[in-house]
Amino acid sequence: MEGMQGLFQSASCGVQVLSPQIFSYMEGFPEEFSIIDAYLKAARDGKKLVRRDIGSDFWIDMGTPERLEVLRSRIAAAIGK
Repeated sequence: MEGMQGLFQSASCGVQVLSPQIFSYMEGFPEEFSIIDAYLKAARDGKKLVRRDIGSDFWIDMGTPERLEVLRSRIAAAIGK
């Protein structure tokens, strides 16, 4: 695609560390919007966006009490409790 050299596709796992400057790229946005829109505005303005590849790291969705209990069980098994 034209203008897309050096880019790649990846998914967000929902963990973000942001500079307060990102809020300036949200001005004029509706009440509900995708954070990706702010990222794209910042990138067009020459700001550097950095990602962390967690493909080989351990991670688990713990967004419900049931999933949190699965995580607790896996941690206990890993440390021998």
